[in-house]
Amino acid sequence: MSNTTANPYGNFASRAFYPILTSTCAPTSVPTTSTSFATSPRTDSKLSGTTSLQVEADQAAERAEANRIAEEEKLEAEKKKPKLGEFDIDSTKKGESCFLWPFTRKGLEEAATVALSSSNDVSSVRLSHGDDNELSIESSTTHKNMRRDQDLSWRDFSAAHSRYIKELILLAGWPWKHVNALRQFFFALRTHSTYLQKETARKSEETELRRIRGHHGSERMQTEARSVILIKAIGLFALLPPVHLGANELHDETNAYFAQAWPWSSSNDLSNFLLENGAAFMTSTIPDAPYERALWTAKVYVLLFIGDDLGEVEGNLAVKRYFYRCVNEDMRRDMAPEESLPWERVISTIFGGIRDSSAGEQYQRFARTFREFWTANTVQAPPYTDLEGYLRFRRLNCAGYWVLATTQYALDLRLTDEELADPKLALCESLCVDACAMENAENHVLLDVASYDKELASGSPSANLVALLLKEDNGLASAAAVKDHVIKIIADTEAKLHSCLDEALKNSDRRSDDFVRYLYAIPYIVSGNVWFSQHCKRYNIPGNPVPRKVIHLEDGEDFIEPVPIHIEASNHRIIQ
Repeated sequence: MSNTTANPYGNFASRAFYPILTSTCAPTSVPTTSTSFATSPRTDSKLSGTTSLQVEADQAAERAEANRIAEEEKLEAEKKKPKLGEFDIDSTKKGESCFLWPFTRKGLEEAATVALSSSNDVSSVRLSHGDDNELSIESSTTHKNMRRDQDLSWRDFSAAHSRYIKELILLAGWPWKHVNALRQFFFALRTHSTYLQKETARKSEETELRRIRGHHGSERMQTEARSVILIKAIGLFALLPPVHLGANELHDETNAYFAQAWPWSSSNDLSNFLLENGAAFMTSTIPDAPYERALWTAKVYVLLFIGDDLGEVEGNLAVKRYFYRCVNEDMRRDMAPEESLPWERVISTIFGGIRDSSAGEQYQRFARTFREFWTANTVQAPPYTDLEGYLRFRRLNCAGYWVLATTQYALDLRLTDEELADPKLALCESLCVDACAMENAENHVLLDVASYDKELASGSPSANLVALLLKEDNGLASAAAVKDHVIKIIADTEAKLHSCLDEALKNSDRRSDDFVRYLYAIPYIVSGNVWFSQHCKRYNIPGNPVPRKVIHLEDGEDFIEPVPIHIEASNHRIIQ
């Protein structure tokens, strides 16, 4: 009798079948009448059982080999497929890299005009070694105007990266950890040391001048635009302001609401309001806010501008007091009944809407910081003798901390008291407020620089900030030197803010997502405030590329000609 276990493999395909062979063919110690048949390879039943198992094993081996060959052929076919272009429409869903050019304004315009196939490839058949193999052929290639990221302008790069991050969050569904990593990468690029190099500033200036000259068709804009660029090229964040993707809709809906609900005293007041487009402050400082919260935020910012204007008019003390009432803890949206004044219903509706849509401590922080700001904003400004004294007051009444609290509401950030008490975060907030206050002071300086010679000739420049700074023993000898001095202070503050943000973002994986998102939102407030101050028609500062057009009427009233405004979501450009 042959020993079947002598060859553990036999005709079996692999070691996996060895237990089957041994259990079937091994001799047993229990004597039975069929023992000789179980141990004899010549027995018909034994041959039948062994043959059946061997056939099954051979078939399984053949199937495994066929699968292996098919897999190898599939891999070879994939290798032979032509490579796709530099931009694959499904790359974000696959978690692969993606060029930013298609997200720029130029890329979006061309994508809208060029008809591309909805599929990535089409199939054809070719004969290879007697077999029919499917070969995928590319149906579209990279556009001839595709530009690599390093060739994009700073303006295009900023708009593209903001839109790209937005697409990852909303459409591709990338994990927030990965999105944070990309945000940190773009943040590092935007705040690189080369940002402050003179060559970058020169190229940015030339590009901006060409854009403004071509857009407005007037050589007169060059001088006005140059002062804007000199400021932009120095700040770390000022060159790359983001914008909310729903900016145009937010502007239209906000303006339509106030045009109908607010009791305008004249059509001239309404025209001036529409011309200012105050909702741009929200769309330029909080680009990632959900639309509903963004709309409430835009409305409350516009309401603040209206209240600020009314506060400067004698006899509007009731409006000031009503703002206080609307931030009380027991305030409700129906606080103003139908018999109330129209402006009371507007104020209570907006503050009530924010309260009803808030979560956690969001509204309490919103109300507390608003009361602090409104108190400082409604008192008489103390006399100041130097820039520091002016800034000390501006830190209180520039609404910086209220804007930070409103940003937490708009982004639905649910920060704990412990997180808000973090010393690194507190320092970032403080520098953000200082930067905004000094940027507003800078606008004041620009106005005073423009009017200094006229006031000096009239013999009354004492209230001019330039005159005050020239009195200090700081080596400033001219109005231009004063402007440069203020700009340098702003640049130093933004540099400190950059360093503090970088330090606070260390070990961000140990922080909550809301804490990290809040840190990323802070520089947007700084850059958006710069852009809004320099481009919105509310502030007619020197260098504004779209200055107000004032028409002097015969009755002595100045009428600001209304101009239709449309802000492109890709680059903040105002089109008239």
